Amino acid sequence: MPLGRFYSVEATARHYKVPIYKADNVNSQAHLDYLRRLKPDVIVSAQGQIFKKELLGLPKIACINRHSALLPKYGGLWPVFWAMLKGEKEIGVTVHIMEEKIDAGKILAQREIPILSSDSLYSLYRKAFGISAQVVLEALEKLAKKSVKFIPNDPQRASYFSMPTVKEASLFRKKGLKFI
Repeated sequence: MPLGRFYSVEATARHYKVPIYKADNVNSQAHLDYLRRLKPDVIVSAQGQIFKKELLGLPKIACINRHSALLPKYGGLWPVFWAMLKGEKEIGVTVHIMEEKIDAGKILAQREIPILSSDSLYSLYRKAFGISAQVVLEALEKLAKKSVKFIPNDPQRASYFSMPTVKEASLFRKKGLKFI
């Protein structure tokens, strides 16, 4: 099956018979014990929970994260919302090595997505999630080859955002931007 046929990281994992385990709390003792038994080479995160030090140190190679932004810009929550509000011309997907500092690890792979005038917050997130599996596979291939050329994740260019406030959501609408 060609890469373009996968629509999620989960679908890709199922296709390649990679076990999927969903935990309510990724840092819980039960989850950590489960992972220790597996002895993973890599842990792929495509969700919003923060990995603590014990979990980050568990895999042989690394924990990697899929993020809907072109890091180092737009770390944190709702990156597509913030990119649209700030007038960016593109968003993207980044896969990076996870560190204790959120969205600050070395970048393995990135893909850009232009923001079209017809786009909404929803359509852009769909586009980002639509290419996520491909970007994760690209990152995993680089790790497997053990000759990774990292993309700079310059902390001087980094920005970090949290949940938008009601005022910021109102400004989003006033600018003519669409949620759906």
